[in-house]
Amino acid sequence: MRWAGVVLCLSGCSAGFPYDQEVVCAVGPDEPLRSAGQACVCDADCEGELCIGFSSPDGSESRLCSPCASIVGGRGPGEDCGCDVDCVGAAICGSNRGGRTCCLDQEPGTTPPGQFCACEQDCLGGFGCGSREDEASCCAADPGELRAGAECGCDADCREGACGLRELVNQPTACCGADPSSVAAAEPCSCDADCRGDTACGTLSGDAACCLDGLGAGTGGAPCGCDQDCVGGRCEADFTCGDFALSPANGATVGSVHAAGSLRPRLVWERLDGIGIYEVQIDDECDPLAFRDCAFPTPEVDAFVRRTRFQPEEDLPVATEAPVGRRYYWRVRGCLFENDCGLWSEPRYFDVGRPAGDLDGDGYADVAVGAPGQSTEPVAAENEGAVFVFFGGPGAPGAGAPDVVLDNPAGLAGAALGT
Repeated sequence: MRWAGVVLCLSGCSAGFPYDQEVVCAVGPDEPLRSAGQACVCDADCEGELCIGFSSPDGSESRLCSPCASIVGGRGPGEDCGCDVDCVGAAICGSNRGGRTCCLDQEPGTTPPGQFCACEQDCLGGFGCGSREDEASCCAADPGELRAGAECGCDADCREGACGLRELVNQPTACCGADPSSVAAAEPCSCDADCRGDTACGTLSGDAACCLDGLGAGTGGAPCGCDQDCVGGRCEADFTCGDFALSPANGATVGSVHAAGSLRPRLVWERLDGIGIYEVQIDDECDPLAFRDCAFPTPEVDAFVRRTRFQPEEDLPVATEAPVGRRYYWRVRGCLFENDCGLWSEPRYFDVGRPAGDLDGDGYADVAVGAPGQSTEPVAAENEGAVFVFFGGPGAPGAGAPDVVLDNPAGLAGAALGT
């Protein structure tokens, strides 16, 4: 049924689920109270009972009036419940794969370790009811009997170490090794405690492998087990390091000092799986001969973005007198949060404000014409060669005499300068 009108919430209201925002959750003059098991929107719809959400086996959700506020229940262990008083003896109503189930009304329970449970009271000895894949299982006594790598439901199942994710993506859990363990970098692991030293257990094409300690040594094409193994990149599907920054490439030119608003480079990089925030830095203080090791000491731009591209809102500062322009360097890294980021990409550089082919540094592209068969005067040498340079300006280069002639200073015949 769908009602129209203004949303009016009296008690415990939650508009929607499964209705839209047009429903009226309070009882109107034309809407009767609903009894247990009937659809509801909020508590005020129910006849002295609570309106509780339920999950069906097919994954759909609904809200039904529940007798848990008025009837001390008649539901036994393992039966669906809405709240604690639905269960015989007021035992706990615990979660069970999205639904709710009455727990055993015993202390301790009778379910042994590793078998299905709804809540902790079901387990023999009262040990925790932990997750195992998409179900729940009783944890073992402390200490457990399972060794590293064996499937586990919770930490207490493991003889030593923790019960960690095996493949880091909602896959079965496995006991981790002792701390520290003897698993070396790039070897399969279940969780961080498996790895030798303080290295992390990272993804390796869907599986898990120990990463190198701290910043790795691998650059593009080097073998890797996870992103931490690479310098300025990430571990690609073919298990080699790759750089995820795309453009502009090294040596690209951006804008002109003669065009306002053009000194704003557009940076683009690949999306990283599982990452929703990226930090971008642009700096001009790097050593041109060692820029790959630059720490970006005074970045002109340091921004966090949610897209895989970035463009400054204002022009970057550049020299406006010859030689015009400025060289900038940029890098990017993925972050889970603004204070929890991964490794930087390898720095790249681009030139802002000075076009390619600007020989005199005035911000205009120049033209150089080679004449390999040219013979100069007064002493002519056959095929000595020369280069004629025409400086650019606001318009096209002139058709008159060249601004500069570069000849062969040695005057060697056959040098063919300008080839």
